[in-house]
Amino acid sequence: MLSARSRFEFAGAFMAVSVRSAVISMWYRTPFSLDRERKLLIRKSDRSLPERNNFDAIRLAMALLVVWSHSFALHLGNENAEWVNRVMGGHFTAGTMAVMVFFVISGFLIAQSFDRSRSKRSYLEKRVCRIYPGYMVATAICAFVVVPMFSTNVDLSVVRDMKVIVHNLLLQNIMPPSDAFATNPYPLRVNNSLWTIPLEFACYLGVLLLGAKRRTALVGLLVLVTLARVGMDMFIDKPWLGLTNWPFLLSLFTPSFLVGMIAYSYRDWLPRSRAILIAAVFVTVVSSHINANLANLIVAPAVGYATFYLAFSDRIRLPDAAKNGDFSYGAYLYAFPIQQMLQATLGDRLNLALFIAASLALSLVAGFASWHLVEKHFLVRGRVLRSPLALHATI
Repeated sequence: MLSARSRFEFAGAFMAVSVRSAVISMWYRTPFSLDRERKLLIRKSDRSLPERNNFDAIRLAMALLVVWSHSFALHLGNENAEWVNRVMGGHFTAGTMAVMVFFVISGFLIAQSFDRSRSKRSYLEKRVCRIYPGYMVATAICAFVVVPMFSTNVDLSVVRDMKVIVHNLLLQNIMPPSDAFATNPYPLRVNNSLWTIPLEFACYLGVLLLGAKRRTALVGLLVLVTLARVGMDMFIDKPWLGLTNWPFLLSLFTPSFLVGMIAYSYRDWLPRSRAILIAAVFVTVVSSHINANLANLIVAPAVGYATFYLAFSDRIRLPDAAKNGDFSYGAYLYAFPIQQMLQATLGDRLNLALFIAASLALSLVAGFASWHLVEKHFLVRGRVLRSPLALHATI
């Protein structure tokens, strides 16, 4: 009898061979131009240099898409009327799709960062310096400025404050006990977006343990995690309110991160095809209306293919999106509390369109400030890979 580890490795090897065979088959059957470089989904000349790909532009667009999606929930009380949510049969909101894109890009860039780092210590140093400064400043502002301003009852004792700081050093997203935003559609929630940061960091640690080029293990793990997500959706109640069920949380967006890593591993094989892109989008939309579990099986690879198709497009070139700084992380960190404050102060006087416009503008301003006042000063010798942190998609 094979051990559990042997069975996992065998399944991963089988899937890896299947993927490679399918890729080779598509390579020769799909009509491409004569230039082999143009046949690749991820072009060699555009992989590393931000000025040669659209990652920065996509990252910024996805940050704004999350703000858009959250505006419906934080202003109206739910995302039922959100446009992408309607198109996707109520199964995926615009924010959900944006988060998947961020995890896909992150998986690709983090695998590249690990592959090119001098050592595991160098890799981890870059990841910590990219996450912690902006995160710690944002949580401090939320805990010690926003919460007191929008609460009538808050515990800011020295002991409590120290607990908040220590817990947030462990990426636990803790705020002082309070009644902040008690009259908002989502009361008592200061910055729910932050829960994806420990999930993202867990993915970084996974890369540290697994490496960036173990194709068999990556494909096997993607299959395992995706099936686990489907199984938990079928048989386990979703623990959204407590956000304490780590197996469930890891299964939400880890498949997208793994798709990014696999794309990096197979970057010299993946073909560029408009037919594949259209089919991926069509099947994802249709499956979301047929069966949620079927959609969960398909969505991560489909979103991944579409992301890389746009990121390395030869027709769409948006190289200057981060010319003045990478504002997407800061916009993510501050958008949720900004929207809560906006709803608490002006919500009754703003219609949805004005609320969205104000949320977008203020979030971009916060992203600009976070980058220039905090984040850019912690780049490791100016060489930290400008990778996105996943944005929160659902409340």
